Amino acid sequence: MQLKFWPTTFVLVASVWISCCCSNEEIICSDWKYISCTNSKKIRVDDVIYGHVVGRNECNTQPTTNCTASNGFCEVAELTEGRQASYWLHAREVINPPPCGGTDVYIILTYSCVTTLTLSDENFALKKPAKQSKTTHNGFATNAVDGRTSRQYYSGSCSHTDEETAPWWRVDLQQRIAVTHVKIANRDILGKRLCGFEIRIGDNLKNNGTKNTRCGVRQHIPTNQVKDFNKHLLTPNRDS
Repeated sequence: MQLKFWPTTFVLVASVWISCCCSNEEIICSDWKYISCTNSKKIRVDDVIYGHVVGRNECNTQPTTNCTASNGFCEVAELTEGRQASYWLHAREVINPPPCGGTDVYIILTYSCVTTLTLSDENFALKKPAKQSKTTHNGFATNAVDGRTSRQYYSGSCSHTDEETAPWWRVDLQQRIAVTHVKIANRDILGKRLCGFEIRIGDNLKNNGTKNTRCGVRQHIPTNQVKDFNKHLLTPNRDS
């Protein structure tokens, strides 16, 4: 059984279930606004539109062309994901300079409020064989499953690939099991590098595992945080 991630990932555990409520949509225009969840629930970012798109005439805009920030999802998620209340958000301040020259810019944030409940601490990936596309800065693939939980990079428990078009990391669980929960920890600095990755689960190593079932795309973990991927987030979908 292989678990595989793009791009670089760090720690993997099978342990947590997340219950969530329905999705919410928040529109941020020219005023400062922050997002929050109640009852100790945490924000999970589902989608972000940052800029403006034809047909979404938010904030009294009438865009005639589509213009969105390619890194809008990562930048907004870095300020909101996994928090009970986000940092203050402003459509012209989250990215500097803002997309579209700052003209008719808004943020449409779709998010859910989730509750984390620990079910088991068993780590099926612990000290199992791990590989990655390339290794730099002594960030060996096996560091990510050494059992230590430090997110400080130079403590030696984080993996590190090179700057590549399609970097990957994988671990062989050495047994066939139903994977329902995955936990990944992001490093304490430069955490935005771990954004937009996907998770694949299966036994096929052809083309570096790209034929395995894809269970979640466009994933993000904020700097120095741990994120639990459970059956709500590990939704199988096949490439077309």
